[in-house]
Amino acid sequence: MKFLQTGKQGARRNWASGFARQTISAMRRHKGGCASFRAPVLFSKRQPSALETTRHRASRQPLRPGELDRPSLILRPWSLAHSSHTLENPDSVALPWKLAAIDIDDTLVDADRTISAANHRAIAELRRLGVAVVLASGRSHANMAPFHARLGLDTPLISANGALVREVTGKVWAQHGMPAPLVPGLIEEGRRRGLSVLLYGLAGVFVDRRTPFTEYDQSRNDDIQIEVPDLCGVPVDGIHKLIWMAEPETITRLTPELSERFETRLTVTHTDPPYLEFMPPGITKATGLADVVEHYGFDARQVVAFGDGNNDVTMLRWAGVGIAMAHAKPAAKAVADYAVPEAPVNESLARGIEWLIERSQNRCRE
Repeated sequence: MKFLQTGKQGARRNWASGFARQTISAMRRHKGGCASFRAPVLFSKRQPSALETTRHRASRQPLRPGELDRPSLILRPWSLAHSSHTLENPDSVALPWKLAAIDIDDTLVDADRTISAANHRAIAELRRLGVAVVLASGRSHANMAPFHARLGLDTPLISANGALVREVTGKVWAQHGMPAPLVPGLIEEGRRRGLSVLLYGLAGVFVDRRTPFTEYDQSRNDDIQIEVPDLCGVPVDGIHKLIWMAEPETITRLTPELSERFETRLTVTHTDPPYLEFMPPGITKATGLADVVEHYGFDARQVVAFGDGNNDVTMLRWAGVGIAMAHAKPAAKAVADYAVPEAPVNESLARGIEWLIERSQNRCRE
C-alpha cells in the first residue's frame, strides 16, 4: 500500500476521561481600568443571536458567513462568568469567551501523538484566564481520553465529528445515529470498490476484515477494534459514522461523487488522506459543539475554536472566533478569523492562543 509505505506513520493514541460541571465564581469588578469597560469589537465577523443559534441548531445546519445581516459582536465583561480556574494575576484581563474547542490531530498534537510543552502551557494559561476547554475530534470517545486526562480537563468529549457528546463517566449528553437504511448499502458498495470499511459506534470501532488500512487505523488508536463476522450484522442503532479507507488519490477522486450523491442525506467529509467519512445528515463538529454550548446555557458568540482540517471547517465558521493552524487545509483557513503564521505543527496551537490573549489584552488597554 503506497500510502502506508510513505504516509504518516505516527499513531495518535487516546483514552477516556471525565467531566464534572465547572463551578462558576463571582465576576471580579474593578473600578476603572479594563474590567469596567465595554469590551471592544475584537473581530468583525457577523455572529448570530442566541435565538438564531438555537434555530439553526434545531435544523442541524451550522451558520454560514453572510446568512444573517447583523452588526459585529460586542461582549460585556459583566455578562460572563469564570470557571473554577480563577485569575491569579490581578493585572490579568478576563477574556470575553467561555469555551475553547480544540481539535486533536495536527492541532493539539502532531504525528508523534504528544502534547508539546508550548501547547500545554498555552492551554493552561487559557484556562487560568477563565476559559473552559473542550476537545472536538473525529476520533472515537475512548481514543480521545488520554489527551483529555493529560490536560486535566473536566469537560465532555465531542467525538465522531460531533455525532457523540459524552462524559468519561459514560453519561451521554447527545448522540446522533446514521440513517439505518443507508448503512448496509454503504458497506456493500465499499466492498465492491475494494475499500476498507469501518463502523464507529457507542460500543467502539467495528471491522469485519483486516487490511493494511484497518491496521493503519488501529496503529493510530488505543481503542481496540472489534472484529465481527459481517459489518452488516452490527446493529445500526448507536452507529455514529461509517468510514471508507483507501489510497489518498482514490479517496480524493471519490469525495465529490459521494458528497453530491448524499448531499441532503449524509455529511460526507474527506478528513485525513486515506479516510472518507460518512456522518448523519447535518452532523459536524459544529453541531456537537452546539450541543455542549446549549447544555452550559450560552451561545456561539462566547466560543473560540482551533483546528486545521476539513472536518474543522464548520466548527471554525460557527464559533465566535475561529483560529486555523499554520498548516491548516485551505478550506479551514478560508473560514477562519485568523490563521497562525508559519509555525511548527506542535506549536501552532500555542501561537494561536498567544495571539488571542495578546489581542484581547491590547484591545482592552486601548
